[in-house]
Amino acid sequence: MISLEQLISYKDDSHDIFGNSYFYVISDAENNLISKLNGKDRVAQLLSNHDNEAKALFYYQLRELSGSNEMKFEVENCFRDIEGFDLSNIDESRLKIIKSNVEKPSSF
Repeated sequence: MISLEQLISYKDDSHDIFGNSYFYVISDAENNLISKLNGKDRVAQLLSNHDNEAKALFYYQLRELSGSNEMKFEVENCFRDIEGFDLSNIDESRLKIIKSNVEKPSSF
């Protein structure tokens, strides 16, 4: 199970194309959600081995990258169906850590 801390540590792992592994996995999820017919299923599969806090970082990061209300709706819709994702089960102090690690779109 990939934890929040492990996902955040991806920012320090270099990647030839995306600069770091964090941008790669987030971009992969975004690409699947936007351009694939079965994008929700692909994102759910990608996140199946992440804990709830790591899923929350994906959720907030994808919402941050969403340029339109339609895309924000797609993110909401996708995460509504992801097994094990529940923001209400995350302590407020941990939620602050999650939100503080969301990158601005200009970083991508």
